[in-house]
Amino acid sequence: FARFQTHDLKNIFRLNSPKPVLLLLAVLGIVTIQPFLQGYMYFQESLLNSIPYVNDALKPLKEIFETFEKSTMKIVKAHNWFEFSVVVFVICITPAICEEALFRGFALSNISKVAKPLKAILITGFLFAMYHFQPFNFIPLLILGAYLGFIVYYSNSIYTGIIAHFLNNFFASYYMFVYGKTDFETPKLTGDEITNTIAAVVLSVVLFSSIILLYYRLRVKPAEVPASNESREDE
Repeated sequence: FARFQTHDLKNIFRLNSPKPVLLLLAVLGIVTIQPFLQGYMYFQESLLNSIPYVNDALKPLKEIFETFEKSTMKIVKAHNWFEFSVVVFVICITPAICEEALFRGFALSNISKVAKPLKAILITGFLFAMYHFQPFNFIPLLILGAYLGFIVYYSNSIYTGIIAHFLNNFFASYYMFVYGKTDFETPKLTGDEITNTIAAVVLSVVLFSSIILLYYRLRVKPAEVPASNESREDE
């Protein structure tokens, strides 16, 4: 589709080397947002479980997606380092390249032609979340997708998105490999653990927001993507 639209694939996919400082900030951002995402999932689950009728209504849907998740876990479960290397390729490297090319490359470039940057970033983040078809993870996926769109758009380089996306998936894959699925599930916290979780979430938000502001200050102006060769010939 991109080839039909324009021959300037370098611009439409933002195949540019990122500024080292922006790449570093992108990596720091994906690290600092993790406590917030995990904390959000915990409090969301606690809230849903505390509302009897809502919890009962969502139970069949939860069971369906838990079945899908268990099937997926059987495929990606690694028992040794060789299997883990295969998981890294399938779960971390391949999605990081392919999904970034689709959402932060082709989709973001086209949507940003008809929408302001913030709107384009949010739309592609929404599409990214919908694509994963995980309703109980929708908000974290939306935030992650919007963040990836932000760092790609304002670095004018898809490589920042690929690296950050890879690291996000790698953290989850490594955690599952080391600790197993049981420990990876949302824990039941009590007392001081809840206080510590809230503190971690607040700190995560503060650090992440600071990185976003600094990233925006150091941003690179995105290049305009030509509509098509034919349109240039008609001018």
